[in-house]
Amino acid sequence: MQDVKLYTRKELAEIWKCSLLTIQDLHDSGLLKGRKFGRAWKYSEDDIQEFFDKTKGYDIENYTKMMLLKEKIDAVSA
Repeated sequence: MQDVKLYTRKELAEIWKCSLLTIQDLHDSGLLKGRKFGRAWKYSEDDIQEFFDKTKGYDIENYTKMMLLKEKIDAVSA
């Protein structure tokens, strides 16, 4: 098994220079998927790449826009 780098919400917020709340909103909207280990959510590089692939070219500056994009993605994949 290969080593998989996992990131916490706090690490992603620091890397992306955004708030922890933004990372939580991305997760809660379903755009950023991860895995829960104990009490902490962790995100793999594959999870992050999937997020970037899904959101490329879209404005997701706030939770409302995140949810609208999620609805659009769900409608296309249904």
